[in-house]
Amino acid sequence: MKEHNNFNLLQLQLLIGLVVLVNAIGLYFPILRNDDPVLYANIAKNMVMTHDWINLMLNQTNWLDKPHFPFWVTVISFKIFGINSFAYIFPGFLFNLLGSYYTYRLAKHIYNQDIGLIAALISLSSFHLLLSSIDVRAEAYLIGEIMPACYYWYLYNAEAKINLRYLILGAVFTALAMMTKGPFVLITIMSGLSVSWVYTQQLINFIRLKWLFALILSLIFITPELLSLYLQFDTQPHKIVFGHTHISGIKWFFLG
Repeated sequence: MKEHNNFNLLQLQLLIGLVVLVNAIGLYFPILRNDDPVLYANIAKNMVMTHDWINLMLNQTNWLDKPHFPFWVTVISFKIFGINSFAYIFPGFLFNLLGSYYTYRLAKHIYNQDIGLIAALISLSSFHLLLSSIDVRAEAYLIGEIMPACYYWYLYNAEAKINLRYLILGAVFTALAMMTKGPFVLITIMSGLSVSWVYTQQLINFIRLKWLFALILSLIFITPELLSLYLQFDTQPHKIVFGHTHISGIKWFFLG
């Protein structure tokens, strides 16, 4: 029986390795779509060329459609590897792997190692996520931010007292997710715990101070995004954004 279990474990590990290689193939091909990926790559390229990490610009016009974090990561990659398709795709590939790794850790923590490996395999072989890591859609970054956040908030919830390590790591990954897609990702991150609180009749958790601290710290960690939006738009209401003036970047972030 032990040899059989070891064989199954080896099979799962080999399958995961194979799927990772399939994901990695996209690193060595040009960007697949000639729409959003090219647009985002050009915005990041402009940030590299102008040394401007605050203003999102496209064809010399102000651009307000996505938060800054994916562009900042792409700029770093461009600076390391040069401006090319590999450098554009590589960060999304890494975040996709990170998300699958934390999917494994969360499932392993709740169930066992086999379930963790199966969960990681499902995540890595999901066609949409695989495609997202190749042509770099927001999901590639989000899986690598939401799953770690869910993992650390799960551990944070299990502690009777405030665990600073889980608090800080949960808030960091939550903030990264918000700086990738906006505050609504809080619904995705906290939905599992919220449903469990309702199911187990632990509604007091919704107003416990430890979760208020978690929210406040997550909001503190999105300060770079809020500051960038404020400087680009709120301090310069004369700017024209998609045909309109007096656009508030802060309002757009929270309500847009």
